[in-house]
Amino acid sequence: MLTGLYNHINGIENNFTRFPLDATSYAQLLREHGYRTGLFGKYHMTGTMIDRPGFDEAISFTGLGNYTNVVLYHNGLGQANTVWIDDITCINAMNFLEANQTNHFAMVVGFKSPHDPFVPPTRNANLYSGESIVTAPSYGKLAPYTTSQPTASSANKLNYFRC
Repeated sequence: MLTGLYNHINGIENNFTRFPLDATSYAQLLREHGYRTGLFGKYHMTGTMIDRPGFDEAISFTGLGNYTNVVLYHNGLGQANTVWIDDITCINAMNFLEANQTNHFAMVVGFKSPHDPFVPPTRNANLYSGESIVTAPSYGKLAPYTTSQPTASSANKLNYFRC
């Protein structure tokens, strides 16, 4: 997504491949045209890469991250953090918005919470206690534009056309 190129062209075939520092990203192009660019939270590149090429301001963590006790890298400089990671991500993103009210800007915000392990912050641990999950009415039903469930052969045809 950062380069606008398919993975087989930009060379980043998975979340474990380092982002090439010489690659041109959309953030870099926007910066060159006067935009302020910011990235906050999850970067989606696992491992130890701390660089966030093309971003004026980047406050994120390496690897898959944890919910607490995370080292945050602010433009490459690490600092220990004990605040719930998505809270600090939100605070930093809001600060970026406040600081750029009169600027053209592009901002990426990546939250840890949609990724496992799915553990809520302590303050929300019992938020839905006593509640039960309601199954969506469409669960297990065909999409309205289909007439039958996909078969193994049709699934293979779909995989053939994936980029």
